[in-house]
Amino acid sequence: MVLLRAIGLEAYLVGGSVVNDGVKKPHAWCVVKIQDKDYIFDPLLEQADNKGKHFYFCKTYDQLKDLYVIDKSSI
Repeated sequence: MVLLRAIGLEAYLVGGSVVNDGVKKPHAWCVVKIQDKDYIFDPLLEQADNKGKHFYFCKTYDQLKDLYVIDKSSI
């Protein structure tokens, strides 16, 4: 996030849960605002699940709506 902020992008950490097979697990991820739209960048899930296919990188909440649950107090 530091590098994103250094080049002028709004970036922040979001806490909450990810839902996998109906089970919520605590998690945190990075969100970057690009042209007034929030994009998820989640290197931890990307590394764990996809072997380089980028399913969780630069996606909107609409694209991943059933996966991420935001803890509103974290933002």
